[in-house]
Amino acid sequence: MEKQIEELKSDIEEINTWDQSEKFMKLYVTLKGVQSLPKDQITTQFTKRTIRLTVNDLDGKNHELYISKLFEDIQPSESFFKIKTDTVLVMMRKDNSKTWSHVTQREHKEKEAKKPKVDENADPNDSLMTMMKQMYEDGDDEMKKTIAKAWSENRNKQSKDTE
Repeated sequence: MEKQIEELKSDIEEINTWDQSEKFMKLYVTLKGVQSLPKDQITTQFTKRTIRLTVNDLDGKNHELYISKLFEDIQPSESFFKIKTDTVLVMMRKDNSKTWSHVTQREHKEKEAKKPKVDENADPNDSLMTMMKQMYEDGDDEMKKTIAKAWSENRNKQSKDTE
């Protein structure tokens, strides 16, 4: 059964690594033992904004990676895959030489949503406080401790200054 996310359907848990050159966006999909399969059991389908990688009967299991909203357009007829040890390298020919900041549009939207919204008319202190709250909410435990300590020390300093 396939897992389904807005634009990524897959039983392949993640794309471990991606890279790019001026001409290609490269996805490194890790599947243990994939090099032992006959090449006809691995297929790819490309459109301008989608990619489907299917790996059949790898240790008795079928695998699929489907991305329906790539960050930019690709050239399907010039895209292909290569088999490496424990990895399928998907080579997507870029439609232009732009550098991609993300693999999918969803990744880009999620990253943009996390950026603090800057209100030009707002008080700069309010903007700074909003940014700090955002960092606290998105941060790991160590980040939260550091921010909480800084806030606490600042409040203590302010209360001493008012006395």
